[in-house]
This record gives sequence, C-alpha cells and structure tokens, in this order.
Amino acid sequence: MDVYNLAYPNIQEEDINAVVSVLKSLHLSLGPKIPEFEEMVANYTGTKSAAAVSSGTTALFLSLIAKNIRNSSNEIITSSFSFISSANVAIHAGAKPVFAEIDENSFNVTPETINEKINANTKAIIPVDIFGRPIDCKGFRELADDHNLFYLQDSCEALGSFQNGVHTGSQADAATFAFYPNKQMTTGEGGVIVSNDQDFIQNVKSLRNQGRAIDTSWLLHDKIGYNFRLTDIQAALGISQLSRIEQFIKAKQQIVEWYNEILGKHSDIRVPSSPSNERISWFVYTPKINFDNLKLDHRDQLVDLLRDKGIRAGRYFVPIHLQPIYRSMFGYEEGFLPITEKVATQTIALPFHSFLKKEHVEHICDNLLNLID
Repeated sequence: MDVYNLAYPNIQEEDINAVVSVLKSLHLSLGPKIPEFEEMVANYTGTKSAAAVSSGTTALFLSLIAKNIRNSSNEIITSSFSFISSANVAIHAGAKPVFAEIDENSFNVTPETINEKINANTKAIIPVDIFGRPIDCKGFRELADDHNLFYLQDSCEALGSFQNGVHTGSQADAATFAFYPNKQMTTGEGGVIVSNDQDFIQNVKSLRNQGRAIDTSWLLHDKIGYNFRLTDIQAALGISQLSRIEQFIKAKQQIVEWYNEILGKHSDIRVPSSPSNERISWFVYTPKINFDNLKLDHRDQLVDLLRDKGIRAGRYFVPIHLQPIYRSMFGYEEGFLPITEKVATQTIALPFHSFLKKEHVEHICDNLLNLID
C-alpha cells in the first residue's frame, strides 16, 4: 500500500466475512440485507426511511424523477464547487442546472446566494455539504418552504456530520449519501436516499427496481423505472462499515488535527476548522493557500510537484460551470462565479485516510512547506 495515496477505504476482516456470508447464502440481490442496511442508515441519520441505490448520482437523479422534476423549463439551483454529478443529475432528468455562488469560508452555497437565483422556473434546490461541512440546514429549510421548492440535499460527502445536534440532511425533503471507496465508509459503489416522507421513499424504491410497485407481483410494473439497485453483497459491506463509522470519523479528525497543527502556523494557509455547533465528518482534507506571496504561482504547480515526490495531492474541485462540456452547452466563461473560481484555484486535497500516521502527515507537510516558501 502506498501510504501517500489521496484516499483508501478501511477494509477489515469483519467486512470481508460479512460479504462472504452473503455469497455463501446465495441470496445476492433483493434480499434481507438491503432493508437491514436502509434501516440502519435511517436510524443513524435521524430520518424515518431510506432507499439504497447504486450510487450517490443515482440517488440524486431518482429523487428528482420521484418528484417529477423533469421538464426542460424546470430549473434546479446547486453549487458549481462540487463533483460534477451535483449538476449532471438535473440534465439527466431533463431539467436545467443553475449555479449559485459559494461562501468564501465554508465553500458552501448559502440561502442568500441561492435565493438570488430563484425565479418562476425554479423547482428544486440542491445545496451541497462540500467536503463534509454542513450547509445552513435551517436556513435552506426556511428558503424552500417560503418558495415551495423541493429541497434535495447533496450530503454525499457528509455522512456523520452534525449541525446543532442534528444529522445534516435530516431537515431536507430528501438527502443523499454516497459510498464510493474514498468516502467516510464504503459499499464499493453505492448510495442512499433518506427522507421523512415515507411515500416518497416508496416511490424511489419502485423507480430503482424497473418501476415495479412494492405491492405487485414479480413481473408487473406500474411506472417506467430503472435498474439502480444496490446488491445484498454491497449492503452487507455497508452494514459492517456503518457499525464502525464513529471509529472512522474519530481517526480522520485526529489526522485533521495533525495537519492543522503544522500548516495552521503558516500565514498564507487557511486550514479547515469546525464551528462550535458542528461535528464535521471530513471527506477530504483541503487547506486553502494564498499563492500571492509565495514562490509558486498556482495550486496546480504545487499538486504536480507533490506528485513528483510521491505525494498524491488532488485538485478539489474544478468548478462545474468551467468544465469543458458545460462551457460548450451553456457558454460559461471565467468570471461568472468569481468567489467559486478563486477558491477553486487555492484549495488542495492532501492524502487523507485512516492508515496515515503522524510521521506521514509530517512528511507531507514538510514537503509542501518547502515547495511554497
């Protein structure tokens, strides 16, 4: 294992045993592990129900389809400072993504910036808990209620994050979490939708399974659906992983503290921190570096130089509106979202996984500081 990789899943013998147990049962899909995992996720996030699906992307997409937000005149407001799926799902559904500006400190969209983009065509908002930091959940709940909008929270990077003692996403109409191997826990691939609207979740469960109604026989379908199911193999891994989620979060928090202790002393580096009313379950470690007074001109130079030294740093994130396909489809240019664009040139993702030891973090920091000073 290359300890200086950006991310690794934490797979232990109990995870392997859980998967093997399902393989030996021969009940690999549509079996008992799916509802067990869903109930476990709902309980952990403080919501009434959950639907496990094949990815975080399909979780977002199915949520829009279940609410029938699929018309070309429908607009969905989200963040450009996110993984591209946060906006792609609007296009997949047949709607139009609209981008709001972020806050320079939290890197999240705010109720105020999204409110500026609301018009008669707006049908939904998808604020993103970027890097695990919760959005203003109460503020977005009030905004959605005031404008009668579907409030879908992209919490795919934030399982285990709490704000004012409440799990992020639990106040939304629906929230999504993802389990790719670089997330807080993994099912290999996979995602889940949580909601306090149980009829909505039942609709999602039908849509993920080819439109088969929950109470109909095997080959009867009452809607056009999709094959976006999670397998029992994945659910078994998820159950095992979720049982240790607090261990994972604690280990990541220790790594954040090691990084912050060293990098926080540099006047041109702003390290991640948690407000007193939040428990952040960090997805990646992303300090923000002001390159104006440093010998390197740009974050990408630093990423390349660190990689030359065997440290797999990452560019998190390229703004979605400046992705080649979005420039082509919508004509976006630099300057459309100045804060988003500035932050996107200053944030760098450093290796962040539970196998890092203090001496590894010190090695990473020493190399980074030597390169910028």
